Amino acid sequence: MHIVPDEYPSVQPKLSTEVSKKFWFKEVKELDIELLANFLGYVVQSLRIEEKYRVLIGLVREYSNATQHRHSLLLLPFLIDAQEKLLAEAQSQLTAKK
Repeated sequence: MHIVPDEYPSVQPKLSTEVSKKFWFKEVKELDIELLANFLGYVVQSLRIEEKYRVLIGLVREYSNATQHRHSLLLLPFLIDAQEKLLAEAQSQLTAKK
């Protein structure tokens, strides 16, 4: 499959070696943890809407451990809600088996 039309056979897109060897994070002097926390908040809300509770729980736990629980007060309600939803689901499956 040609990305470039056949009338320009010598012009084919190629990955630049300069770009592929350059990492964006090496140029960042300091990581903006607040920006990361805001992004994580968006991801957590999206996972909640999609009902991906196990992923949400794992993500919140890992992030909290990595940041020494700096944003735990903000993320804890989402964690508790996800755990309660999984518990309710497990209990309903258990009663359905009886």
